[in-house]
Amino acid sequence: MNWEDYLGKRLGDFTNSAYSWAGFTTGSYKGQCVTYVRGRAKEKLGVEFQSGAGSAKNIVDVALKRGYKVGKTAKADSFVVFSDGRYTGDKWGHVRYLEGISGDNYYYTEANSNNDGEVSADDGILKKASVKALLVDSSFLGFVYLTSSSSSTTSNSSSSLPTNKITFKKGNYTLRANVNVRTGAGVSYSQKLKTDLTTDGQAHAVNQKYACLKSGTTVTVKEVKKISNDEAWAKIPSGWIALMYSGDIYVTFKRKVTATTLNVREKASTSSTIKTTKKSGDVVTITAQSGDFGKISEGWIHLGYTEDV
Repeated sequence: MNWEDYLGKRLGDFTNSAYSWAGFTTGSYKGQCVTYVRGRAKEKLGVEFQSGAGSAKNIVDVALKRGYKVGKTAKADSFVVFSDGRYTGDKWGHVRYLEGISGDNYYYTEANSNNDGEVSADDGILKKASVKALLVDSSFLGFVYLTSSSSSTTSNSSSSLPTNKITFKKGNYTLRANVNVRTGAGVSYSQKLKTDLTTDGQAHAVNQKYACLKSGTTVTVKEVKKISNDEAWAKIPSGWIALMYSGDIYVTFKRKVTATTLNVREKASTSSTIKTTKKSGDVVTITAQSGDFGKISEGWIHLGYTEDV
């Protein structure tokens, strides 16, 4: 999931019975931060975090008594607990729901951050903040972990990392290899003849009977057809070409690293050996995709910590 795409949008459905169960949409504690995170935990995970905290700042103590783990390592699907509120004069504390993590950013939802005491338009929308800044906040009490499989702040260190699949768009691409031109989107379609290409296409084709564009040719993609997560085709003026087939990418495709530090691994797995690292802002060329990993010249990186250039 690309969390940036959802910033400013409400993730939860307040008509879901989880929120009335928690007392967020009905009852004497309607619109409060504690009842919101309880509702969100039940809606998203099916976890029923029982009440009894009294105030947000007491959630950590209640969680420990009930067998939940608490710590200072940021993980998805956890409560972020503060000893004071996010507005002046609050003495009850505050709690957020940590939805996901990418690099140094943690993405969260919350309610009653403006002390309006109502279920309002600003409740439940996705926001982001810095993990590093959070850890030096004197009012931060800790994370209450709701699951045993949450993803941590360490880039590609867990099996539940942000999902991210390569997507192609209309526009210009440069071929990384010689690419056959077909009559349709798929290898089952016949390969065109060289004489079937446009004049410009013929000028950039391999000198043979059947249509094959040379590596280094710039093509204009007018339509993209995704067959699966590891296969995509493009319609160009001369016909159809493979953008990605069996995970191999046939055009120059770049991504920018968003994590503070991103591990480059020997294989497309979080358990594989770390060969080197990339830093935030580095631009890399992806030559293949395997699951949520992309292949670069040095190895494999998790695409959940990259974005389109």
